[in-house]
Amino acid sequence: MLTAALEYLAHGVPLFPVHGVKGGRCLCGRKGCENAGKHPIGSLVPHGFKDATTDEELASKVATQRPEDVRAGLQQLRTSGSVTPAPSLALTDAGTAMRERIEADTDRYFFGAWPDAVGTQAAWMVDRLTAVNAGLA
Repeated sequence: MLTAALEYLAHGVPLFPVHGVKGGRCLCGRKGCENAGKHPIGSLVPHGFKDATTDEELASKVATQRPEDVRAGLQQLRTSGSVTPAPSLALTDAGTAMRERIEADTDRYFFGAWPDAVGTQAAWMVDRLTAVNAGLA
């Protein structure tokens, strides 16, 4: 599974983990979940698709998902027209546009002006921003 995740990353496809589906029911644990297999695992990506990443560390976490969960998530991307049909793996124009929107939102959130209170309430951001700044240097 990690090999597949790393291949997606090599093609520039950001990843985020989604809850799986078994017997037509979502594995998130919520009774009557109306988004079976279509919503992120909040413990790994608390901001949902906005936390999609090409980071290999997260990919290793994604790779611990069951293969059927990953296939369901990929199928959703294909159904939405974001990724090309099987067996190839590439972003479509719609997928590229979605990726660009996600990146623009990320840039706006991480590089826009924030009130001072945000930094004091979110120490985790300091680590991420430090890593980003180091990568840009």
